[in-house]
Amino acid sequence: MKNRRYSPLAFLRHTAGLALLAGALTGCRTLPPPSAAVPAAPERAFFDGRTGARLDWTAVGSTLAEADVILVGEQHDNVAGHRLEAELADALLRQTPDAAIALEMFERDEQSFVDAYLDGRIAAATLVTLTESENWGGGKNTWMDWYQPIVDHVKARRATGAALIAANAPRAYVKLARLESLAALEQLPASDRALFQVPDLAVDDRAYRDRFLATMQQHSAPAQAGQPAPKKKSTAPAGTPPAPKIDPAAFLRAQQVWDATMAGSVLLARARHPKVMLFVGEFHVGFSGGTLARVRHGAPGARIATISILSSATPATFAAGDRDRADLVVYTRAP
Repeated sequence: MKNRRYSPLAFLRHTAGLALLAGALTGCRTLPPPSAAVPAAPERAFFDGRTGARLDWTAVGSTLAEADVILVGEQHDNVAGHRLEAELADALLRQTPDAAIALEMFERDEQSFVDAYLDGRIAAATLVTLTESENWGGGKNTWMDWYQPIVDHVKARRATGAALIAANAPRAYVKLARLESLAALEQLPASDRALFQVPDLAVDDRAYRDRFLATMQQHSAPAQAGQPAPKKKSTAPAGTPPAPKIDPAAFLRAQQVWDATMAGSVLLARARHPKVMLFVGEFHVGFSGGTLARVRHGAPGARIATISILSSATPATFAAGDRDRADLVVYTRAP
């Protein structure tokens, strides 16, 4: 099922029950208002991620107007956040009709299906079936409400040059990196290599790696330091093999393949489009996440804007712990 294509953090949560983290715009200073009315302040609030200052939609548009690349980090199950993402995509495409929208949710080998839908050769339901996207994000039958609106905004501007980029690496290659090594990916033929990016180890993502490994270790540890693991009676049938041990380094390799491939997809799109907006899991973007680090490394002169969309019980209040998470931090009210 497609919802198994999460980052290693979400993979652990899904499979092991671990509670983890889960004119062109360059010439226009503001974005048009979203197609739907912006919710009242208590339901959704925008903040400058550096200062914590409250922003309005016009200020958000001014920030995006200066960017060549916009990386939008989502919490996959944030319903209100998905509505905002569709508004951002719509606003960007109304200003820059030949912009590219890139999605983590599609893999590179699915690009032909994506293009077939955009060109009107297959139906939306067929696209969802062929790409196994129906339950992407972890909910049941969530694609049509959460992600299809973004796809359809691109389709509406297909004639003016808009593109939808299948940005992610196919699962089989990510799994190969996790089970074997990055060297195993490098030995594959060129036809395979076009579907993923081998991480450039020269990229300085040390803080991101440390944060990733710390999170993995925290949520895979049997107990707090100095505390014995609780004794629980096993409910597994006799003879059931023990659960495999988590290898943080192996999952880091998988994460880096995702980051490198999505960053590479953004950079390829940037060579053909005036603006690129990527929708991706927030961990890949926030606090100089791995995808962001690799986009910066590959395009040091690019103007990059980052947006973290988070669910909050108190969306009108900026959380001190989110300072420097992204250029823009957006809170939506938790359901």
